[in-house]
Amino acid sequence: MKLVACVISFFLILAACVASAQSTGTNPGVGFPSFGSFAGSEFDTVNEGNLDIHFSIPVLQKSGRGVAVTGKIVYDSLIWSAVGAPLDINGNRTGPAVWAPPTLTPWGWYFTPVAGYVTFSQAQTPPTCPNHSGIWIRSNYTYHAADGTGHSIQSGTQAVPADCYGVGYGFTSQFTQDNSGYSISVDSAMNVSVTTVGGVLIHPALNMG
Repeated sequence: MKLVACVISFFLILAACVASAQSTGTNPGVGFPSFGSFAGSEFDTVNEGNLDIHFSIPVLQKSGRGVAVTGKIVYDSLIWSAVGAPLDINGNRTGPAVWAPPTLTPWGWYFTPVAGYVTFSQAQTPPTCPNHSGIWIRSNYTYHAADGTGHSIQSGTQAVPADCYGVGYGFTSQFTQDNSGYSISVDSAMNVSVTTVGGVLIHPALNMG
């Protein structure tokens, strides 16, 4: 157990250090995207569409009511991915598109959280409020399941932490676009919940991608 705890602690610390050094990019090509073609062996699986090599090392497994408690050390060889040009509130480009490593797994290794995690992007509107400030808008919410697969909702869905008068606005039950059955909800306090196709409610970690 001490060895398992040390291994988990190592990867959590590594992820935290790397995340503080990187600032952009999530990788939509890892995991097992819907309608993908995969070739597997006893150890790894290759995505025949993008040649990502995926394998995992089980660390812990405990069955539970609803969602099982699992922990795996996972590796994906597809590290760099295209990040689109940043846009302002009117959809105009404010910079170039770039190739970037994912924020949380820039070296391909990561420890899968029990409940997965959700990423989002954030942009500020021009200063339109009475106090001459802009409004922060969160969009591009994506649920990353424990196997690394990203499930994104429609890009037009937005959440506002606070409008000009300090009031927050979320959204409810927006289904992901890949027909996986996941739906994402955000309340007025910006807390995120995910519901599986079987109706199981998950409260994943939240990270800005």
